[in-house]
Amino acid sequence: MVETARVADSSEPPRRSGPAFALTLLLMAAQLVALLRYGATELWTLYAIFLIVGLICLVAVLFLRPLPPLTPARIGLLVVGVALLAQTALQPTLYGRGYALASLGWLVLFLAGWFTFVDERAPRWLMAGLILLAAFETIFGLVQALGGVDYIFGYFRGRGRIATGTLIARAHYAGLLNMLLPLYLSYVVVGVGGRGGSSRGEARARLWFFVLAGSFVGLAVVLSLSRGGVIALVMTLLFMTVMSRLRHRRVKGSNLAGAAPLVLLLAVIALGGAVGLDALLERFDPDDVGGRPTIYRTTVEMIADHPVTGVGPGMFEWRFPAYRPGHLVNKRFVHVHNDYLEIAVEWGVPLALLFWIFVGWRCFAASRVFLETRSPWRGTVALASAAGIFSILVHSLVDFNLHIPANLMAFAILLALAAWAAEAESRSRRQRNDP
Repeated sequence: MVETARVADSSEPPRRSGPAFALTLLLMAAQLVALLRYGATELWTLYAIFLIVGLICLVAVLFLRPLPPLTPARIGLLVVGVALLAQTALQPTLYGRGYALASLGWLVLFLAGWFTFVDERAPRWLMAGLILLAAFETIFGLVQALGGVDYIFGYFRGRGRIATGTLIARAHYAGLLNMLLPLYLSYVVVGVGGRGGSSRGEARARLWFFVLAGSFVGLAVVLSLSRGGVIALVMTLLFMTVMSRLRHRRVKGSNLAGAAPLVLLLAVIALGGAVGLDALLERFDPDDVGGRPTIYRTTVEMIADHPVTGVGPGMFEWRFPAYRPGHLVNKRFVHVHNDYLEIAVEWGVPLALLFWIFVGWRCFAASRVFLETRSPWRGTVALASAAGIFSILVHSLVDFNLHIPANLMAFAILLALAAWAAEAESRSRRQRNDP
């Protein structure tokens, strides 16, 4: 399933590390466990997953070699990680929840980046692992929505014929699949459209296989009935369509491959129409927005009172009641339903800006690699990571996927893959320019 095109223009010997595969497998197993525990949203589950990933990191420090060189970017990343881990250890369990969540994301980013440095096969392993997780969640969600199974294993959801997979909230399920759907399409747009040794028949067969598989992932998003998820799905596919057309102006390839995201969007609409879209369309009633506008306005007031330090990581739930309007006095709000506002109110505006600049930089760098690289494999990874990150940038306007541990872990892996694509492309350019 995974594209195995090698970079022909590299003069460096292949980097291989024995423990890297086992540690990557353990990391993906931790990701799966987090999903099977409803996204690891329970406090004890969050800390359990954090400790598991922490142990994987400790094993890597002891046995994984070589160590990455200490560039300014990596030094900055290490400083951030040490600060987060120290706060996680020092804070009481409840008050440390926000630090534990951020530390978990940092650990996954650190590990995935290290794996891709020490072993050139690690990006393929990570991509394959995420594709398999997406397939598992898609099948689970379709069984729930089309088969009327209102359970997550032994847990009764009480949601009816709605796809949520192993996650309880439909928005978080849609957010996860929107991040992972580009992994399917990236093989079509770049891997098949690039200069490979496959015959035209094999290329077309592979294209349609990934389009078909991706269309079912998109259908699962539609059947989640998540308004933000569907909007993010459409925006992500349009983003991939524009990016693929821009690339195919520079790199000759199959016109069919370049149109694959648009074809997939049409396939999702057709499949959705076949199973019925009435329930989804009813949810786009402009009057049915709950209390979100009020929450947003109140959160802005909280940010204005604590612009620099914020109210504390994970503390929105406990600080919001002091600002809560009277007509919402009987309602409990755990999250803002907007990652941009929630990160700003909890961590302060300066740190929130630094975080989103970092995310935007990774998305931009991966997009640039996709548009300019000569390597089909680097282009595949770059498009998958850039589009996955883009989906979260859109969905974060109306939901809080980055506050769900399982989703944050997948997002961190995409950030690491984006960094790998940019660094690998930079090395390749230097080698081509060397006499």
